[in-house]
Amino acid sequence: MVHRYDIVTKSGFTFQGNRGPWLFKGETLYQRYEEEIVTGSGMTIDDYYAFTTGLEYSFYGLLFDNQDVGLILEWIECSDEGKELVIYPNHFFSGLRYTFNNQSDRSFLLGGYFNYKDHENVIRLEYSERLWEQFTLEVEGLLIDADDDAMFGPFNKSSRIGGKLTWHF
Repeated sequence: MVHRYDIVTKSGFTFQGNRGPWLFKGETLYQRYEEEIVTGSGMTIDDYYAFTTGLEYSFYGLLFDNQDVGLILEWIECSDEGKELVIYPNHFFSGLRYTFNNQSDRSFLLGGYFNYKDHENVIRLEYSERLWEQFTLEVEGLLIDADDDAMFGPFNKSSRIGGKLTWHF
């Protein structure tokens, strides 16, 4: 067996900044291959770009003095749409983050990825909290609603919940 390592040129840029209660963020990627690459299924891999950009507005002390509510909006785009293993190629994400700003760093995130070209929605719920000093508890829930011919179609009306306990030592 002979290993083959394709030459790839990648460039990217990440930014994040805030002004008052606003947080602005984004990432870009451009990937170019030196030679044509064909996958085992016969699909040609083309040069492509991808980016995500978004903003979050935080309401400080909206319900309680030490707790914040953030409204999130992001745009996710990829020129490799329709290819294998491209998740969220043309989606908007909108969500709500509730942060307790307490010693355990407890927070909730509820949001959804919405495909603006096809009917495909993924709703996500996240919860995280530090337990004592050495553990972190994370819980994640996912609900998928998609047309049968969409990328997430085979998982239509699927939902799951998972958890993770991490020990920091």
